[in-house]
Amino acid sequence: MARNSRLSSTGLANLGRLIRDGRTPNARIDSVQWRQATVTATPGGGVITITLGGSSTAITGVKYLSSYSPTVNDIVQVLMAGPDLIVLGKLV
Repeated sequence: MARNSRLSSTGLANLGRLIRDGRTPNARIDSVQWRQATVTATPGGGVITITLGGSSTAITGVKYLSSYSPTVNDIVQVLMAGPDLIVLGKLV
């Protein structure tokens, strides 16, 4: 199952403000979840492949914040907003 994240940094900031203010961003985003994942591949082009905690299914094409430098086997925090995924950074 492949998912592509379409949530830009600006979109993420806007989403954060809407959630903080208790407003629904739009009808497409039903819920926002935080998940832990493992980086399984770093193909380049601003995307990585991850497996969410407890799953062996690879999710390709996941975007990450520019402040994060992905490495295979990193444990990362993932924001899931509706169908969109974005890696926020490595857990240390």
